[in-house]
Amino acid sequence: MLGPTLARPIAGRRVWLAACGLACVVGIAVSFLQAAASHRLDPRVRAMRCIFDADGYSILGDTMPSIRAARILRDDPRAPIYDAAHIDASFLYSPLAALFYAPLVGEPSSQLREEVILASHLAWVAIGLLAIAIACGRDRTATMGEVIGIVAVLAVFYPLLRALELNQASLGVTLVLGLTWVLLQYEFEIAAGVVFMLAVAIKPHMALALPLLVRHAPRMVLTAIAAGLGLLGLSVLYAGWQNHVEYATHLLPALSRGYATATNQSYNGLFNRLLPGAPDIAAFTPAPARASVRILWALTATATYGLAVVAVRRLPRSKVGAPFVFGFAYLVATIVSPVAWEHHYASTLFVFAAAYRLYREDQDRTPPSRLLVPLTAAFIAICGYFEVRDLQGALPRLLASYVLFGALALAATYAAMLRALALGPPAPSTRTRT
Repeated sequence: MLGPTLARPIAGRRVWLAACGLACVVGIAVSFLQAAASHRLDPRVRAMRCIFDADGYSILGDTMPSIRAARILRDDPRAPIYDAAHIDASFLYSPLAALFYAPLVGEPSSQLREEVILASHLAWVAIGLLAIAIACGRDRTATMGEVIGIVAVLAVFYPLLRALELNQASLGVTLVLGLTWVLLQYEFEIAAGVVFMLAVAIKPHMALALPLLVRHAPRMVLTAIAAGLGLLGLSVLYAGWQNHVEYATHLLPALSRGYATATNQSYNGLFNRLLPGAPDIAAFTPAPARASVRILWALTATATYGLAVVAVRRLPRSKVGAPFVFGFAYLVATIVSPVAWEHHYASTLFVFAAAYRLYREDQDRTPPSRLLVPLTAAFIAICGYFEVRDLQGALPRLLASYVLFGALALAATYAAMLRALALGPPAPSTRTRT
């Protein structure tokens, strides 16, 4: 039975959690009202309908170029698969990513659509299960209230819904990141390193998470490097050397110009929207090449990554578990990417789940309750959808980067939470070793 001294802080923490949960509900409701008041079609509503009516609302626009690339490589492993002059409608991933779509080559169009939609929905469900596993940790099962809560979040978490609607590769990346997190949670570092490289094979910028993990998950990092070299060799065998040269020297530089559209929630998108002569932020077109944008992006991305390195170096391995650092590492890698679409932030779901776990059950190492305030604001900004496509002028267009600002707030808050863990007793998984 809990004594009065211990019961009081736990009760107070639960009041904070309840209040912040209510604030999240209100914030998401406000986002629906704001989008409705704009007299534009709320894309989140369409994405939500996709859960139950996939045939009517699923979009395969991102999937088809990947299947075409897989078909080209099946017929001729040395044929070119990139078209840097038309990056808005071509295959945009690393050459090896086409291999994941190879089983779909040759399928009838109707059957292909069904298989892609089924795979996306299964991934969406699996992501929810992984979020529950992260929120509960190794030592307990989810309560009925927690299951209902995660189902509600899955139904409104816009980055994840958008990825589901588009049948985006980000669904697979999010699934892999969640699986890596759970493997680390059970201290399977070698398996985690191999699995994580599947995410890097699709989104190479995710490799930026590895330097931040050297101190906290060294076996994972070494395994990931070895697996990465193996996957690179497989990729060259699969797609030929020239496609890799084309990807590195033409496609990536073309993509680094970024997009001014509001759906690009990166530093690149922020500066493309703010600088004079910005194109229409409602149009999905590549931004013009501007040295000023590239310089500003490089400076801010480098500064952000540098701060993350400093934050991680201060965390003792014996007191902060590798899974918590992993979430911070891949969040930072997403933020500093030249292009970060809204759906790229689907994996923040796991970071929020881990934050909930810390406040829900860890009595000895709970972060300060005041951090729940910026955490709540970050959740509303990332989870919700606000209509910003009609904003004009530099200052109003700052608001168009609300997801980026939410991600920055989440990264800063999460870093503070990890720092609070560092000041407490050792992590449970390491107490028997020290």
